[in-house]
Amino acid sequence: MIFNKLYIKNFGIYQGEHSINLNVEQDKPIILMGALNGGGKTTFLDAIQLVLYGKHARCSNRAGTAYGSFLQSCKNRFARPDEEVQLSLTFTHRTENRTNRYEIERTWKITGSETRDKIKVYVDDKHDEHLTQNWDEFVNEFIPNYFI
Repeated sequence: MIFNKLYIKNFGIYQGEHSINLNVEQDKPIILMGALNGGGKTTFLDAIQLVLYGKHARCSNRAGTAYGSFLQSCKNRFARPDEEVQLSLTFTHRTENRTNRYEIERTWKITGSETRDKIKVYVDDKHDEHLTQNWDEFVNEFIPNYFI
């Protein structure tokens, strides 16, 4: 599994839209993140956990909070009330001599006291409804959440 891009919208410290290129070059195979305290390093890692694992994510500040409440607390405090939160991770994964490009998109909007997330899974730029419905089982087959 090779991460290619992380898209963050109104999540934690990240107000508005942010697209982070995670591709590396042959002679520069490592990405280093540096920032002051409160600069979004842990939030960046939480975004990867959350987009992949949803309610099963092991995020840094969840600590037993109900999933809906946790999602509400993750919305950027300066985002407009009607704006949604969106996380999207694009990665490539090789299985059985075949490489596929996956995009996992997780969104949620706070409506009153109710918050529900929605997930969409794309394989090679095509929406895959079966994988969308079974994402929790699929993701744990090739990268269990205790590895991240």
